[in-house]
Amino acid sequence: MADIYDLVDEFVGIKRQISELQNRASEIEAALIKHGESFLANTKYKSIRMRGSTDGIAVTATNAETLKLTYPSLLKEIFGKVYSDIVKEETSYTVNAHGKRLLLSVLTGSYNEGATLNGLFDDLNVDSATRKLLCKKIKGINFEKDKNNFMKICGFTEETASDYAYMATEAAAWENITKLLEISGGSNTPALFADLQTKIIQAAAADQTVKVSVLDLDL
Repeated sequence: MADIYDLVDEFVGIKRQISELQNRASEIEAALIKHGESFLANTKYKSIRMRGSTDGIAVTATNAETLKLTYPSLLKEIFGKVYSDIVKEETSYTVNAHGKRLLLSVLTGSYNEGATLNGLFDDLNVDSATRKLLCKKIKGINFEKDKNNFMKICGFTEETASDYAYMATEAAAWENITKLLEISGGSNTPALFADLQTKIIQAAAADQTVKVSVLDLDL
């Protein structure tokens, strides 16, 4: 067994290196976040991929949206009949992933009034087999997955695929808004939507930040 003094010296040295590396990683992450924020601020994209000089090395900067409830008591009026399915009542209010997407889409304006996923697929003018695959794979929920699927299925460039993934997100968001209004006992009229929009703005707020994560794949 190694001398205890040597082990202590090695252990402390490793801990110091870890601390130094963590500090450096934080500095680099801050620089990458700054670059990501600068790029994303001028686009409608949700993420940007930044490559390293070595093949297979990259990170993504993703515009992460966090929902903060300011007047949770209004959630019952917002979600109506589906309130108990979407909101879990505790000491604090917890909205499930579907509810968060719906609220954030209204708060951030990330919806396209009147748009549908089927309409988006119609505009692509693809054959029936391709359309069927798009219906199965494109849900407007996960931007990165939708982008990659548009690239694989339609052969789009990353930029074009990003545009269509964003349109899919907006179309799916509007479909969810429409369904909510219909389930709540009304129809999708401008007045009802405006009322829903007002309640959501009163009940919650969106906090947008950019997060950086390493891509675990070969590019």
